[in-house]
Amino acid sequence: MTLEVLNSNEAQFGETEHILTSHNGFVGEAFITKIYLKNSDNNKYYDAITVKVTMDSELPTNSLFSTTGWSVKFLCQDTQPTELEWSRAGLNTELSIGSIGTSNAADISTQKTIWIRVFCPGNTQPQVKDNIKIIVDYTENTVDAN
Repeated sequence: MTLEVLNSNEAQFGETEHILTSHNGFVGEAFITKIYLKNSDNNKYYDAITVKVTMDSELPTNSLFSTTGWSVKFLCQDTQPTELEWSRAGLNTELSIGSIGTSNAADISTQKTIWIRVFCPGNTQPQVKDNIKIIVDYTENTVDAN
């Protein structure tokens, strides 16, 4: 079993599923959604959990985002972030979540809420962007039996 990525409190989010967004490219607008991270294995714990965004291209992600105006921000908290909280979040940067569980005990009750904000700049031509990817990375560990 691996760290579960959920698209609701219960439903597993598949690796090939998409988060579909729509934006008003005339005035520019943000789309906000969330995913959940949870451990469901009593024998495992997870650390070094990170969430990051990539864009399929030959150019570095930050270069592409800065030239197009599109951006993605992440925050890990239970309640929907305010505009002030979003303003403090880094653009297109990796979010470090920490750990779920420890070497002494798995934690199958904690559910981390990851908020995702995708921003489309104003004066954007209609298009379908399908090359932006969100990656959840982590280290899976076995709980000590002692």
